[in-house]
Amino acid sequence: MTPLRQLSGAAAPLLKDEMDAQLLAPRTQAEKGGGATQGGAETVVQENLFTTLRFEADGAEVFGFVLNRPEFREAKFLLAGTNVGCGSAREHAVWALLAFGIRCVIAPSYGPLFHSYCFKNGVLPITLDAAEVARLAEEAAPGAPQALFSVDVAGQTLLTPSGRSIKFSIPSFRLQQLIEGMDELDLTLKLQPAIAEYHSQAARRKPWLYSQ
Repeated sequence: MTPLRQLSGAAAPLLKDEMDAQLLAPRTQAEKGGGATQGGAETVVQENLFTTLRFEADGAEVFGFVLNRPEFREAKFLLAGTNVGCGSAREHAVWALLAFGIRCVIAPSYGPLFHSYCFKNGVLPITLDAAEVARLAEEAAPGAPQALFSVDVAGQTLLTPSGRSIKFSIPSFRLQQLIEGMDELDLTLKLQPAIAEYHSQAARRKPWLYSQ
């Protein structure tokens, strides 16, 4: 997993509520594969993201859809509505975001599994209230290169195009995952010496627990 410490770019505003994982990455598209992905054994290409919203049945781009507009084709942030990523245990939605190049989602709330998958794959989910997200969408409207956002992950700070600095909070364990580019297993393996020492001391204190 690629570490995420700093990020800068346009923020695509798509303030639709209840965008479930099937909408973000439709099953029939996401499971076809065809491109490298970060964090999963299956492959997902960037066209999988919002397939039913971005493309017509014949494959032509939907005119005016936010990610088809030149100023958002290389967006690094997604501004979303409430409960984004709800309704599915599939990880494809996060893989599709990564394949497109989006590494930060800003929304009022998330589906719990989607929220967890973001951290597992190096995507930062920032939670802000709906009024603030709507205000960010107004700032984001011009797109690149006029309206760029930046985030300092370690400092847990979002800088908006107008120069506003917004603090956000994520658990320290999740922060470490993003900054070091490690999943839960990687971070656990880093603790092997401490784990071994704990069991060594525990075996001396309570040998009956460790007897064969």
